[in-house]
Amino acid sequence: MKRFLSLMLCAIFALALLTSCAQPTQPLTAAELLDLGKKYLLELKYEQALVQFLAVIEIEPMNPCGYTGAAEAYVRLGQTDKAIEVLELGLVALVNHRDLTTMITEIQSAFTNEAAQDGLATQDGLYYSSLSEQEKQMLSRLEVALRASDYDTAHNIQRSDEFHALTPDEGSFWYYPDEETIVHVYRGQREGYLSYEMELYLGKDGEGSYRLGKYGGRILNESNDYILYETTYSGGKANGPFACYNYHNVDSGETEFYIAKGNLNNGEAYGPVYNEVAGHIYEQYDYPPGWLNWWPDWRER
Repeated sequence: MKRFLSLMLCAIFALALLTSCAQPTQPLTAAELLDLGKKYLLELKYEQALVQFLAVIEIEPMNPCGYTGAAEAYVRLGQTDKAIEVLELGLVALVNHRDLTTMITEIQSAFTNEAAQDGLATQDGLYYSSLSEQEKQMLSRLEVALRASDYDTAHNIQRSDEFHALTPDEGSFWYYPDEETIVHVYRGQREGYLSYEMELYLGKDGEGSYRLGKYGGRILNESNDYILYETTYSGGKANGPFACYNYHNVDSGETEFYIAKGNLNNGEAYGPVYNEVAGHIYEQYDYPPGWLNWWPDWRER
């Protein structure tokens, strides 16, 4: 009898185990698949990202994010033809959808315009297109501030959590607001110094002006600085006067502000530097060799 009970208990346990194993797993929703696809994109796992976005298209063919996500994954895999194909497939379901048609235009232009021939990353415009309208408006406000040398407004935007969240660690992207403006948004760490930056190249064919707004510090401690650099370009090199507007210790409550001014010739600083506070020169000195000679060439941006 005891042997019989033991066998029965074993059978019941085995049946329960089989039943639990046979329970189907709950499939991911379209929203969950999209989140997973975006996560894989940020991790540079493009094949895995593509699988998620294609699954979204299968279960929600009227969701434009599945098509744009798959297209971005294809572009990052170097398969631009497939990127356009999946967007055109989306236009069959979503006729004349603005995001899809805009993305097709961006992909096509990225491989035919001069920027692509210069070696700029072709997928960057796609990253910008994936930002929210609120994020794009913030970038637009920052562009306006940098163009106008409005370092107060630029400083407040670039030290904000919203701006810091735009790029992944050690990440950057480019976009093109108009035919004569190139914008580079960058987050990176150099020798223990973490910075959040926006560069503007204003002009074309190596002629124009340059702005760089940079916020950061040594792993974002309380001595963070904000600096706005500006100069002009000719012949693809930084040439002419420059200015550095510097907020020092912006997070410590003991902010110092000064302006350094000098001149550049073919990307090299020369002659005296003038430090100004409240419009008055308080210091003048000659450049040490190599100091502030980091200005990028127009075609090496």
